Amino acid sequence: MIPCARGGTRLELWLPGDYLFENALFQAKYAQKSSKLTAILWHQGESDNQPDRVAIYKERFYTVMSTMKRELGLPENFPVIMGELSHHISEQNDPGRYTLQLNEAFHEIANETP
Repeated sequence: MIPCARGGTRLELWLPGDYLFENALFQAKYAQKSSKLTAILWHQGESDNQPDRVAIYKERFYTVMSTMKRELGLPENFPVIMGELSHHISEQNDPGRYTLQLNEAFHEIANETP
């Protein structure tokens, strides 16, 4: 495991060129010097629990992953493991049901990606 997690971050902070993306890329390249990468674990999204962010999540996710894979010399079909957001978030904390919509987007990504 290459620890690059940063709690409470929106996907836009993981876009290529931003510091979280660049740190993850640096850490992964460093690990490749002595190890073989076998998958990317992606568990992010609670801070994107807003209507404007849900609407563009998939597009931004694909940008992050395709750029990360290209920069690391990985094939497009390199495994990405996505975690869902908790199903126990209350309607009080998620009145628009955006968590459910994000989880639906995660399932769409999984179904669209080999």
